[in-house]
Order: sequence, then structure tokens, then C-alpha cells
Amino acid sequence: CLRGILALLTNCVPTENWIHIINRALVNKNDDDAQQANPFNNDLFSLIIVRLLGSNIFRDTAIRSDSNDITSLVDVALVFLNKWCDASRDLNDDDDENNNDSLSSDEPNQIINFLRSSTLLGGKLGTAQIIIPYIDAKYDHVRLMAVSTLSKIMNFQDFQDLQKKKANIAEDIVKFIFEFIDRAFVQGNLKYEGISFERLLCYLLRLLDHDFVKKQTLPYIPKIVTYAEERHLNALKILRKISSSQDMKQDLRNNFELNEFLTTKASCLFASDPMMKKIIEQIRQNLLPGRQAFISYCHRDKRQCDEFVKTLEQANLFTNVWVDRSYMKDDMAYTITSAIRQSKVVFVLLSNAYCTSDFCRREWQFAISEKIKVCPVSVQEDFQRDAFDWVVFNIGYSPFYKIYKNDELQRLIKNLRSDKHEQSQSINKTTTDSAET
Repeated sequence: CLRGILALLTNCVPTENWIHIINRALVNKNDDDAQQANPFNNDLFSLIIVRLLGSNIFRDTAIRSDSNDITSLVDVALVFLNKWCDASRDLNDDDDENNNDSLSSDEPNQIINFLRSSTLLGGKLGTAQIIIPYIDAKYDHVRLMAVSTLSKIMNFQDFQDLQKKKANIAEDIVKFIFEFIDRAFVQGNLKYEGISFERLLCYLLRLLDHDFVKKQTLPYIPKIVTYAEERHLNALKILRKISSSQDMKQDLRNNFELNEFLTTKASCLFASDPMMKKIIEQIRQNLLPGRQAFISYCHRDKRQCDEFVKTLEQANLFTNVWVDRSYMKDDMAYTITSAIRQSKVVFVLLSNAYCTSDFCRREWQFAISEKIKVCPVSVQEDFQRDAFDWVVFNIGYSPFYKIYKNDELQRLIKNLRSDKHEQSQSINKTTTDSAET
């Protein structure tokens, strides 16, 4: 009976019609209209996870069996959860500039946040910990649905907790996903267990938000390149996400298949596809050995930001100047933190609007925590840094520049040139010393 109900809910309830209403209700607990319109039942989801998927009897039986007759209840429960986790857009994300779908990555899927919540299980095991054992199931579809759901809800802490029990969990998950990707790739309809090849790539793409998972993809780079050459968008996105890892850059530059793809094949393959062409350029940019600058600014100061970027580009001090309007893709927080980590300098464009933005403040704090050089630059003539105690604290004894004063702007450029020269000399000296040794 329960299996039938879950199957009906999975197949007959259009998530795209309800997700906006559910999101609104889960965010606004005191909104009576939103609560009245909300079809989402917290207790039902909790029961599915705790009583069904969390049951030792159901779990052990499902993991040992390779028959759908035995695993069907667990399977349909995972399919049901997976459907709602997939309610937010990922195959048609914000890389598609022509997509006018009202559901965008700017609207977080609150069901995912609900499933991640530890309060769901009364402070005991979280949802991810309950679902993780199912990746060892004998029946492939159960394993796939478990990995699909986990790719949406697992966070860094879940991975850390799991690694204490299974040290090679990241390697095992990547290997497992590629087994099914390979099986789907050779099928005429590009599907395995009813799941499309592109969707399987998407499962991997989601997990690559974690740097330690990226490292496990190195042995599979030639395969990913092959998929990209077949014009699979998510394969390109995977390469882009992997290429953002500082620790993997040298290995990726040395990879023959990837190097050949980027230097001789990609431009011809994607000449008529603006989106794929843009992703290729971003991959190339990520792999450049040069200097990147990150611009942290408030969007109200867009004009001043553009003027400052133009000045930096004319000075030719950096191989790339990172501004969100040009590079923001996929997960916003991940993209920004990755860009900051790859930068030699973070320019903080200070104004009253900047200092009242929590998001801008987090960018600055993250740069400090990563020990990235920060240059505070005032873009507002009447800006008073003393008005914000945390700004005074962050600036400390750092040089402070004012973009609207040409002599100070030139002083900034001069100091940056000096820093660049000193770093080049330091690198050359280190190289010489190593050679002599």
C-alpha cells in the first residue's frame, strides 16, 4: 500500500507546479497563506527517512538482495526523495542565458535544506548518514538513487564523518558513478537503469563541490574528455569544475588528452555553440599559470567597478581580473570561494553599500581566512571607514586607496608592480637555488 502511494506521488505530482509554493512555506513559517497552500508534509518525509529507510530490517534486506521484488519499497522511497531533491534546476542551470524558466538556481530548494537538517531526526543520524549504506546495495537502481540523492544533500561534514568509517569513500563513489556512466555511454539510447547519461554526469558534477572528490577524478580525465568531444554539456562543466582546483592544475596541464582537446580540438568543435565555447575559455583560463585578481564589490557600485577593472587591465598586471558578472556559474558560493582561492590579490571596493552587505563582508572575510593579499579601495568620495568598526579592524595597517583620486590610483598601480617584481625575483631565486642543489 505504501509503495503504491509513493509511486503515485512520484509519478502524478508535478514538482515544477509545487516547488515555489513549498519553498515559500518552508522559508516563511509565520506566513499563514503560504502554510495553507503548502502540500508538503514534514511528517511524511520524516517517516520515509526514519521508519522506512532508517529501518535496520528494510536496509539490510535491500542491501543484500539483487531482486527488485525485494527492494521495491526502498527503491520507490529513494525515487520519491530523489524527485523532490531534483526539483531545482541543474541540467538547465544559469549557463543557459536564454533560459526563462522561473525556477532558477537563485531559488534554493528548501526541501534539500529540510533533508539536511539534523533536527529532522531528533539530533540522531542525519538524512545523509541514513541513505549512505544503500550505495552498497546489490541492486543497481537502489545504488543509483542513493547516490543521486546524496549528491544533492551531502555536505562536507557528512563526508568527514563517513571517511572516519570508510577512508576511501570519495574514491569508491567516483569509481561507482563512472561504472554506470560507462554503461550508459555504450547504450544506443544513452541510458542505464532508465537514467540518462547526461543525468549520471550531473550526479558527478554535484559531488565535485568538494575538492577532495575532485582529486579522485584524475584517472578518468581521458574519459571525460571523450564525453566532452561528443558534445555533452555536463562533461564540459565537470572539466571546468575540476580545473578550478589549485592542487590539480599541474596534473591537468600535463594530461595529454586534455591538453590536446583544449589546444587543437575544442575551438573547432564548439565554434558555433556560444555556451560551450565560453566554458572552454573558462577551463583554459583556470589552467593558466598566471596571476588573477578578484574584485569584491557591491552591485550598486557597478560603474566604479567597471572603471577600476579597466584601469587594472590597462596596467597589464594580471592575466585575469575576476568579476562575478563575467564568471558566475553553477553554485554561487562555490564559484566565488574557488575564484578567491585562485587569486593573488582581492580588491575590496569600499562604499557604504558594500559595508552594509553581509555577502560582501563574507567575501572579504574569506579572503583574509585564506591568507590572500587584500587591497582596500574606496569608490565613494564621502565614505568614512571609521563608521564601521569591522572595516577598521579588517583594514588594520594595510594601505588604503581612493579610486577617485588619480594620484592614489597611480600609487596603487606602482605598488602592485613592485609586489609583482619582488615575487618574480623570489621565484627565480628559488628556482636557481633548487637547480644548484
